[in-house]
Amino acid sequence: MSAENENKREKRYDKIIRATFELPSNAFLSIFFPGEDVRTTPLPGTVTQHIKEQEVDTLLRVQINGKEEFIFHLEYQSSNDPDIARRMASYDFMLHLKYKINIVGVVIYSGKNQ
Repeated sequence: MSAENENKREKRYDKIIRATFELPSNAFLSIFFPGEDVRTTPLPGTVTQHIKEQEVDTLLRVQINGKEEFIFHLEYQSSNDPDIARRMASYDFMLHLKYKINIVGVVIYSGKNQ
């Protein structure tokens, strides 16, 4: 079978699986959440990517003792930002997509309050 035909076959199979599990039964969900009272709300399956440009404080490609390289991301924070964890996750995810290597993100907080 050619690669093109194989790809078409896989896409048809994916459609069948998606249609089958679009609204999975509670019995099926109990495999993943045993003994839990599970309530679901269907959401649209389409994910749209919005390109967002963000600037980080410090970004370095690091290699220690000849081991695998990683990106070291430093953010400096002088005030309490309740959204800092989400911001760091967003930055680090975008960096991972760009560089395709592990990211180590660190926030250095210099404010008075925690």
